Amino acid sequence: MFGMLNAATNVQAISTWSNRRASNTNIQFDPQLIATLKAEHQEILSACERLEIVCDKDCVPQTAEQLQALEEQMRQHRIQEDVKLIIFIEKRYSDNNEMAALLSMFRKERDRFKRQLSEFFAKYALLRECPALITDLRNDLSYAIKLVVGMLEAEEQNFFPLYSTNIKFDVSNQITVS
Repeated sequence: MFGMLNAATNVQAISTWSNRRASNTNIQFDPQLIATLKAEHQEILSACERLEIVCDKDCVPQTAEQLQALEEQMRQHRIQEDVKLIIFIEKRYSDNNEMAALLSMFRKERDRFKRQLSEFFAKYALLRECPALITDLRNDLSYAIKLVVGMLEAEEQNFFPLYSTNIKFDVSNQITVS
């Protein structure tokens, strides 16, 4: 859907939105936000890889530590995205019913990922105290990592283009980029 967005459009949109705030908030457009969030996504994927490695070695203390660190890293990342990215986008398009519906759909998908990952982290929160859980963790980890990858990809595909580009629908439901 957003394949038509190009670098020139993004540069124009960034200059248009520079020094702008989301309506009724103190959240200001940050031209570096998407690059920062993409870098965090890479760090999260690296943390997943480190978790896989220590889990495969049956190192319960290190696995518990890596699991807790990944959970905290993802929590901090989600907070930043929720405030700086998603609220900004929702406020930016608040007067557009079609975009509001699309954003609601994207948010529901993201919330489903977040809920499933929260359940995963809760299930293994006591790994250090219950080392036998490592067997189940090894079985569940690949699915959890697929959830992480799915969530990050959905964010990059669904939310990131809406941050730096002003997308409008006309009455014929044609998407225009300005």
